[in-house]
Amino acid sequence: MQAHHIMSTKRRAYTTMKMPNPHKEEAEFGKGKKGIFICRQCGSCYYLKAWHHSFEKISANHNLALKDFQPTLCPACSMIKNKQHEGEVIIHHIPSQVQDGLIALIRSFGDKAFDRDCQHRIISISLQKNLLLVTTSENQLAAKLAKKIRETFHAKRVRIVHNTAPSDIATVSLFFE
Repeated sequence: MQAHHIMSTKRRAYTTMKMPNPHKEEAEFGKGKKGIFICRQCGSCYYLKAWHHSFEKISANHNLALKDFQPTLCPACSMIKNKQHEGEVIIHHIPSQVQDGLIALIRSFGDKAFDRDCQHRIISISLQKNLLLVTTSENQLAAKLAKKIRETFHAKRVRIVHNTAPSDIATVSLFFE
């Protein structure tokens, strides 16, 4: 018995709907600059269209000298200088017995984020009565920090609010009560 192949007479409908581009660094900061730069504040280096931690590694691997780099401010240091941020975590009703551990966790989390990417930073930590305000250079960093705090200290509730365009600030509120 021979199998018969039946061709469908239906035609495919093609749409002209344009899909949004995935979020990339160039969407946030524009196309990569030409040249090589060093941040005069933190020492991060811009080379091959990306920011890197160490001048020593880049210079050794690519045979570059300090004179090859133009001094500038990296995006994270510019945000700090201009008192800007992309993420904020507001922690409400902090039990006094966890306050010191909470601040230590935030600092440690910020150090690890910076180690992974020199543009991811905890900008400030300020304590006001029973409220802690943490600002970050990246909105995703704020959300990840809130998740870590909730897992570690068992906060009761988390609320994330993303501001509307053109702002891309994320405000994360954590509640212990």
